[in-house]
Amino acid sequence: LIVPGRVFLDQEQCPRSDLERSEFFNDCLKPFGLAYSMGAAITREGPRAPTLSCLRGPSRQPFDQSDREIARFVLPHLRRAWTIAERLDLLAAGESVLDTVPLGAVFLASDGAAIYCNRAAEEIFNANDGLGLRNGELSAGD
Repeated sequence: LIVPGRVFLDQEQCPRSDLERSEFFNDCLKPFGLAYSMGAAITREGPRAPTLSCLRGPSRQPFDQSDREIARFVLPHLRRAWTIAERLDLLAAGESVLDTVPLGAVFLASDGAAIYCNRAAEEIFNANDGLGLRNGELSAGD
């Protein structure tokens, strides 16, 4: 069932009669006043499958085709947000590694503005002995 971009309604996952007899329904959903669900697979990476889950109480109608269309509309945006979050995690991991290096590292944008400095570079700049950042740009004194 978990295919990226697929939106599935609860009745497509499990017959209602089976769900209502299950421990999951009686011990988890029912005590929280929940009766219906809809899921949308954002992506799938091996065993990982981040999924948007929507839940409703028994006083509401089950999810239907119009709800599925709304979820389909939102999915590309969620997929993009997921991809960005993973890239940010990777960048944070890279910064952590660079902060352990005893050499100064500075990343510059194409216009020369400093966009990242590791801890060693910050220590060099804070020493104020000729190399520094002035208005966000690398500068050297003589």
